[in-house]
Amino acid sequence: MRPDWSPNSEVSARFEPAPAGSRFVLTYLPSGAERGTIVFAAPFAEEMNKSRRMVAQASRALAAAGWRVIECDLYGCGDSAGEFSEATWEQWVADLGRIVQAEAQPNRALWLWGLRAGALLLPPLLESHAAANVLLWQPALDGAQVLGQFLRMRTAASLLEAGNSIDRRTLREQLARGESVEVAGYVLGAGLANGLALARLHLPPDFGGSIVWIDVAEDAASPQSVAAEKLLASWHDAGHAVDFQRVAGPAFWQTVEIAEVPELSGRTVAALERALPAAWA
Repeated sequence: MRPDWSPNSEVSARFEPAPAGSRFVLTYLPSGAERGTIVFAAPFAEEMNKSRRMVAQASRALAAAGWRVIECDLYGCGDSAGEFSEATWEQWVADLGRIVQAEAQPNRALWLWGLRAGALLLPPLLESHAAANVLLWQPALDGAQVLGQFLRMRTAASLLEAGNSIDRRTLREQLARGESVEVAGYVLGAGLANGLALARLHLPPDFGGSIVWIDVAEDAASPQSVAAEKLLASWHDAGHAVDFQRVAGPAFWQTVEIAEVPELSGRTVAALERALPAAWA
């Protein structure tokens, strides 16, 4: 991650000591009083790189609105230590957990922000910080589905390789045996793949925070997925405060060229503004 500057915020970058090597941490700081802290959980593999510009834009906007925003390159990603092939799901949860533990303070708003598969890293953190609030951008709901979609790129590429076609079942069997597989230039280790496959987006029984969920679609009026409808309904039935919105724009996390959704940052800032009294109650 690289610093992006705003007249209403400051950016600091550091390498933080951690198991198996340092982690690169970027912090967006408001120029005035802080309303609270937002800890970002990045999406998976290439979606992380495609999303950097939008995340930076939103982080600047949130910092300008008074929020301290922390982004961390997880183990094996970006400028942090390690190789992607060596990373495990548990390491990634632990990387975020150290930051959340350091930032959690009584009577201070704490938001956990997950984009795509990054949302699947939040449930273990909420088990220890049930009073935190949750900000979701186009969240993945099921890690097994994320893994299946990722492996599909490998099976599709194999169709172009004479005599070397491979199906997803074979790849999953390799991972289950503890082997690694290569997908679109990424060497995916079993420790990461198998942990991802078990991850689901859920809230702990004692969750007491607010939820902001913003999806992006070319047509903001298009229907939600059945799975998303069911999950939102279950959260509403459980009495959770959920601010769900849809923003019109391209799927910036997977477009060929780097894309932007300018409205997304403003809608996010406004949603957190509305949730602020509940977050501090």
